[in-house]
Amino acid sequence: MDASQKPFPQAIDDARGTRTIQDIAWHLEGLVRSRRDGIRQGASRSSFEKHAAGTARGAPSAYLMERVAEVLGIDPAYFAEYRLAMARHVLDERGVGFEAAVANLAKVRQALGLEPQAPPAPGEDEETLRLAAGEEIELPGEQDADTG
Repeated sequence: MDASQKPFPQAIDDARGTRTIQDIAWHLEGLVRSRRDGIRQGASRSSFEKHAAGTARGAPSAYLMERVAEVLGIDPAYFAEYRLAMARHVLDERGVGFEAAVANLAKVRQALGLEPQAPPAPGEDEETLRLAAGEEIELPGEQDADTG
């Protein structure tokens, strides 16, 4: 199933097929109870019902979306809010560490064209960078070995 670009309530409607919200909520409640940690992480039945109806404040928790995806048999990344939560997570220095968050930010900025490619490190020449990128380069004396 392709990732949804719609808000959670509409994405649920698209993904649930013929299942009712009440049926999903019932299965979710059983799943969360079996894990014994869902209520603390915003995955109660009432929380799901409010988010599915579009009446909850804020986005659903990543935990809730993971459990709903499990009930529906889909990848949690189907939900746009989940992808946004994961993007925020990789940029949160408290969650991934300062160095990793800064490195992830540089990757995002580079992917968006907001930051130029890093210049070669001292001692790295153009051929070294091409090799690192997986390109084949002709080494000195290589052509002679093929013809000789």
